[in-house]
Amino acid sequence: MVDLPQVTVLTEKGQASRVKFLFELQRLTEDDSQFDQAWSFWQPTVQLSWYDAEAVPKSGEVWRFQIKLKPRHASLNPGAFDYETYLFQKGVQGYGYVLDKGVAPVRLSEAGVFGLRNELADHLQRLFAESPFQGVFQALIDGDKSDIGAEDWRIMQRTGTIHLMAISGLHIAIIAGLGFALFGWIWRWGIRWANWAWWWHTPKIVFASWGGILTATLYMAMAGFSIPTQRAWLMVVTVLLFVLIRRKFQPWSALALAAFLIVLWHPPSVLSQGFWLSFTAVAIIFAVLRWPTVQRAPGWQKLLWIQLGLTVGLAPALGGYYHQIALGSFLANLLAVPFVSLLGLPLLFLTVLVSFVSDTAAHGLMWLNDQLWSGLWWGLKFISDRLGFWVVGQLQVWQIVLLYAVLFWMVGVRIYDEQRHKWLGGVLLVGMTVVFLWHPFKPVLAPGEFRVTVLDVGQGQALVFETETATVVYDTGARWSDKMDGAKLALLPYLKSQNRSTAELLIVSHSDSDHAGGVASLLQDVAVKEAVSGQAEVLNQTLEQAVFQPCRNGQAWSFSGVRFDILAPADSLPQPTNDNDASCVLRVTNGAGTVLVPGDLTERMEKPLVAAYEDELQADLLVAGHHGSRTSTSQAWLNAVSPQEVVFSSGFANRFHFPTETVLKRLEAQGITWRNTACRGAIQYKITLDSERIHPSSLRFVNSARQARPRWYANECEAFAETRDKAGR
Repeated sequence: MVDLPQVTVLTEKGQASRVKFLFELQRLTEDDSQFDQAWSFWQPTVQLSWYDAEAVPKSGEVWRFQIKLKPRHASLNPGAFDYETYLFQKGVQGYGYVLDKGVAPVRLSEAGVFGLRNELADHLQRLFAESPFQGVFQALIDGDKSDIGAEDWRIMQRTGTIHLMAISGLHIAIIAGLGFALFGWIWRWGIRWANWAWWWHTPKIVFASWGGILTATLYMAMAGFSIPTQRAWLMVVTVLLFVLIRRKFQPWSALALAAFLIVLWHPPSVLSQGFWLSFTAVAIIFAVLRWPTVQRAPGWQKLLWIQLGLTVGLAPALGGYYHQIALGSFLANLLAVPFVSLLGLPLLFLTVLVSFVSDTAAHGLMWLNDQLWSGLWWGLKFISDRLGFWVVGQLQVWQIVLLYAVLFWMVGVRIYDEQRHKWLGGVLLVGMTVVFLWHPFKPVLAPGEFRVTVLDVGQGQALVFETETATVVYDTGARWSDKMDGAKLALLPYLKSQNRSTAELLIVSHSDSDHAGGVASLLQDVAVKEAVSGQAEVLNQTLEQAVFQPCRNGQAWSFSGVRFDILAPADSLPQPTNDNDASCVLRVTNGAGTVLVPGDLTERMEKPLVAAYEDELQADLLVAGHHGSRTSTSQAWLNAVSPQEVVFSSGFANRFHFPTETVLKRLEAQGITWRNTACRGAIQYKITLDSERIHPSSLRFVNSARQARPRWYANECEAFAETRDKAGR
């Protein structure tokens, strides 16, 4: 095993816990043994999950497992985090899980030299066990962020301080600075008191620089030599190299050299958001420090200027990556960065060092840590509660580049003290920001048109309907843990990318976890005006307050000329005998095109619906019922709906083999095109009024997430027959 494991408490029925860890395959035995030698030569890293594990594997241990593996693949949605690219950066070639049958898991060897890090992790667990900031402290010391609570993450996200939890150049620089100061003191002690003659031959600054490199390296080792930590280490060491070779520090040369070394050492770093944000931040600091006004300012004012420069300078990049800007970022970082740099992190390291000598002293220091961090957290929460996010929507690359061009032009004007142009840059920047954020350069829906996006939430379902003025959400995906669900994975990032912070209507088909798992997260971040569900009473019991009304036939809403009708449940139809048949059946139409969404409706309820509505069920686009299960999308249903296209919302290589061969053959026999989120990521259509009659239908396939963001390292969907896609990529 190559890293510390993560233990997660799951929310699905019948599952108590999951241990997730990275595993380097030394030997893989399968039916076709011709690959044994290849696997032994090339030892790929895979990400494994062990459900209800009998033991927790430790870093460096060698285990034998019987596993089921899949190629590297992850959900892909507009505006959302690209987890597949993240796995590629980490060198993860696949993922899977430990089977609970067959060959029993066996530990073949102990951790060896890695045992030191395991012992440190265990020691930190005991030291921080009673602290309310256990997860935060562990993240700062050894890079393990798995124990940070969901509420703590939320506070840091809303204040723009989440970067403090990733061991970055700031943290490495702090530790290197402490090492530099410590070794400088040792050098002076060696001359004054020890009378070490050889000391005179080593300049103090050189000796101290080696101390900084040593302590930074030890810190990187404690964090498990993770890629971001290696990147930060290289940046700091590059600066110290200028001291060692006794060259005048040249900031831009150092920055270029650090970038070159990082890309040379780990080329996939260029795909990381952290890589670009880190170098942008350092470039901003160098630029701000060259301003004549800043150079003449006292030390505390320099810090204010640097933080202001970082807040303004990183805003375009953060808006481009995350489609939102934390309004309290400047104040929060002005509070948090000096605290962590000057007090929080040094005191925490002192506490860890003391804990190896005296438990009593360590507990006293832990009390002091808790009090100080409680004060910081109170301040961050205060800012978070009053200053949230400014949602800016999806910024285009050229917009971000243009904003940075104006910013750097302004910096150049300030540096060279060009009086004539000092205010022109500010006017340009403000004007461009207003134009970009209030009049985004993207297609606008006309009255009567609507867009439907079937999001990629794995083995679950989540859709977003957008009209000119309204947003309607149908289902919210699954919930996998208290930190991740379908809303956090796909729904919220997509809505932010479209600059939509309000949902006029939320429809949750029924209470099953793969459809309702993200409800709480969605309600927390999005203003929902009305909510209905086929199992409203069940859902209301899981929420702090009742928000859902029963979903019944006859309910209808109209937004910008687009009508949303509930067809089922209905008193005239048979009563549901299971959760799936309680699903809300939704029909959306603008008169020219229709979309039908049946939730998890089974064939038992499809037949009476066909008898009740007949031709009224016809639709241009059908979202397949129950993810393509053989119990749904019957022949009679297909004949009545007569769709041009069918979309499946299913998980990649899922264990249910959805969509089933039975359903696919029915579609093939009728010549119906189908698309699968497992293959394409999020799938988007637009339904127009087709006033010009250029196309035979008002249904337009816009694109899919994988089509919009092609990547050469992505695994092809055709690797598994279960995730075939008739329309191709």
